[in-house]
Amino acid sequence: MNKKMTRRNALMFMTSILGTTALHYPLFAGDREILEKWKVGRHLGIRFQPLEKLELEKVRKAGFQCIELTIDRNAYAQTTEPQRLEWYTALKKQADTLGLELRSLHVPFAGIWDISVQNEEARIKAVQNTIPFFELKKLLGVHFYNIHPSAEPIKDEERSKRLEQCIKSFKELAQAAKTKGVCIVVENLPRTCLGNTSTEIIKIVDTVGEPETVRICFDSNHTLKEKPEEFVTAVGNRIASTHMSDYDGLDEKHWLPYEGIINWNAVVSELIKTGYPGPFAFETSRFKDRNASNDEIFAAWIRIKNSF
Repeated sequence: MNKKMTRRNALMFMTSILGTTALHYPLFAGDREILEKWKVGRHLGIRFQPLEKLELEKVRKAGFQCIELTIDRNAYAQTTEPQRLEWYTALKKQADTLGLELRSLHVPFAGIWDISVQNEEARIKAVQNTIPFFELKKLLGVHFYNIHPSAEPIKDEERSKRLEQCIKSFKELAQAAKTKGVCIVVENLPRTCLGNTSTEIIKIVDTVGEPETVRICFDSNHTLKEKPEEFVTAVGNRIASTHMSDYDGLDEKHWLPYEGIINWNAVVSELIKTGYPGPFAFETSRFKDRNASNDEIFAAWIRIKNSF
């Protein structure tokens, strides 16, 4: 077989020999090697609480290698800039000591952070509220910044205008992000939010036209209009970050994998096909009926990997 043969050509070649009914994923040993190289991460809700409540030592001991900081908007409003800087500095010191990468930061969303609002003055203010977070690359080393394309609800008759405002905002944010050397990841959202389908989020990202600076965060339990693996296939190599959790297919639930309906083999398979380099980052901390420990969350990753 030609060494330059692509995955697709190889698949077609094997299909011609074995017949389509004989093929079952996984097919290539290299896929498992890719999976083994992915870092594993989880999100942590940030309310500027005492650091011991984050239990970073338990996070690292469970096996996680990187984290996403999800900033609570109310806690942000109730703390001063000096307080936050002091907290960030202490967090970075502890993370470095433990060998935990601070990979991504989820910017507050909705309210004064909604970059899709129709009122132009409020839209500009939302952009201005967001840009200062990019400065945290210097202090925390965070490279990826998760930004919601909208809040909700969005009426059908206002959707086109909200989409126009959202894209305008991301174009402005992209210029600021480029000067700071950081990457924006636009999260796919559920229900009536903007970016609730692969088609719409591709339109947002591609219209902004900064593929190195504006990419996609794939949230597996926000795909209410298509299967998660179908979303991954459609957006392809635009994915730069993940929020992994399970759901019932009707609304977001943020359950641990295997608590819902997601076909995790299919999701992992499609991510590998896109060339996604990782990490596999969880945005969940619960079963259907109770909270989950760090060890239980990481065990879900082991199950996904071992069943692939």
